Amino acid sequence: MRVTARQAAGRDSGKVQNWRGTIAEWRGDTLVLRTNKALLTGIPLNTVSRLSVSRGRAPDPVGGALKGAGIGGGVGLALLVAACGEADEDPGPGTGDDDTCTLSDFGNILLLTGMLAVAGGAVGIVAGTIIGGERWQPLAVGPGRLSFRSGGGGGFGVGVALPF
Repeated sequence: MRVTARQAAGRDSGKVQNWRGTIAEWRGDTLVLRTNKALLTGIPLNTVSRLSVSRGRAPDPVGGALKGAGIGGGVGLALLVAACGEADEDPGPGTGDDDTCTLSDFGNILLLTGMLAVAGGAVGIVAGTIIGGERWQPLAVGPGRLSFRSGGGGGFGVGVALPF
């Protein structure tokens, strides 16, 4: 179960937050969620904007490829910045001063960046296909039903049903 709600109080008041977990109980106007860390979290119902239920994982090779290419390209870009920011030990004749990145250096490192992006994308395709991404389906909570039942000893019971 995933619950999206606005923080009701505190320094993060009004901030939208997502919680994942299992519904532990429903107390009047509060939804109590047991998070994956086994903590109980009370969420006021008037702050809940969306309820979603997990429908399992689905392969996502495109998303994996994009993430992998981004990571590989980022590593290549970091190498480009680091290599062009270092002093050149032997700049060679006519290539400028010690702190310049020659066009040849830039081209080689840019080629390496592209190769790392492609390799990262290939790894991402495999990872995205195997691991995939979680599929969430929004829950539409219908009108509730309240029922009363007489109990033993002069008491009575109250029941609430929320179809979804």
